[in-house]
Amino acid sequence: MSGGENADVMGAEELGAAFADYYEQVKENPEAAYCKTGFQDLDRQLGGGMFKSEVYIIGARPGMGKTTLAINIAQNIVKRGDAVLFVSLEMSEQQIQAKRISLETNLPYTKLMTGRISGQDEQTMMTWLEDQQTAPFYLTTRSLTVGEIGRHARQVPKLAAIVVDYIGLISCSEESRQKPRYEQMTEISASLKAMAKLMRVPVLALCQLNRENTSRSDKRPTMADLRDSGAIEQDAGA
Repeated sequence: MSGGENADVMGAEELGAAFADYYEQVKENPEAAYCKTGFQDLDRQLGGGMFKSEVYIIGARPGMGKTTLAINIAQNIVKRGDAVLFVSLEMSEQQIQAKRISLETNLPYTKLMTGRISGQDEQTMMTWLEDQQTAPFYLTTRSLTVGEIGRHARQVPKLAAIVVDYIGLISCSEESRQKPRYEQMTEISASLKAMAKLMRVPVLALCQLNRENTSRSDKRPTMADLRDSGAIEQDAGA
């Protein structure tokens, strides 16, 4: 069979050649295999960073800082000159931007959102905004299906990662809207995995946790605590 790496079916010779090419590429530049989060301990635990074509989940109860962590990771990627598509299905563009400013300048988020900064702090904010005009941080706050997220992602040059905040707010396809929520989430999870594979970038998705772990003696969350989990714990790389 022929057709190279993108063929529907590859023979043993093609598989060998494709992997040899990949191996030489990552041997010369290991970071070609993954996207660093910018947190050394986390990158070390992941084997170097978020591997391309994988889905990663940040799961926690509301108010635990999932969005802040995700924005931190996105900012670390952007600072390296790589592009991120941040899909915010919960917060407005003003809220996301205020969180970015707060993280980078230490200006209080609440004061940024209520216009209660002045003097030098206001100048600090304006300077940061000016410096960020060419930063490859792309944001959409529309309610989207996974297919629509993929279409947006294909428009982003030099895309390195997709961040979704959060997975429970992704719209399901029209034909699935009458299905049980568990089945909807199974479909969404599989679609995220397919998108990561097609785009060859990691997808970092935020997820709420069920309340069951609060009633256990060991309250440490597990993958099974992911809300409406479907197949999330199977499709996620970590």
